[in-house]
Amino acid sequence: MLDWFMIGVTDYTVPVMVLAVAVRWWQREDRANERMLAVDAGLTFLFGLLINQFILLFVSRLRPYELGVTHLIVAPIPSDHATAAMAIVAATLLQHRRLRALILAIPAALLMVSRIYVGTHTFRT
Repeated sequence: MLDWFMIGVTDYTVPVMVLAVAVRWWQREDRANERMLAVDAGLTFLFGLLINQFILLFVSRLRPYELGVTHLIVAPIPSDHATAAMAIVAATLLQHRRLRALILAIPAALLMVSRIYVGTHTFRT
């Protein structure tokens, strides 16, 4: 049952968070700021992806499941789940919407835990 839940979190958290931001584009109240938040979240995510790709030019490592450290319970696909989720949280926080950022941080944190649980990442100290 927990496997099923964590796979769902891994698969659907980012699209649901993106949808939560995108739907606000059509809000009647504070429309300009809501649209700015949506644009900021998208640009923050793109900037995060750019940084990730730059780092990958210099740092190459095998994934935990390739080393046999973890057992995959999902198909091994490249992802930037954490980058996307935290970009949305960061953009929301930078727009001074603290309560909304806190609410969005909860599924973002759960997503990060789920990525470890499903075997695509590992927790290292």
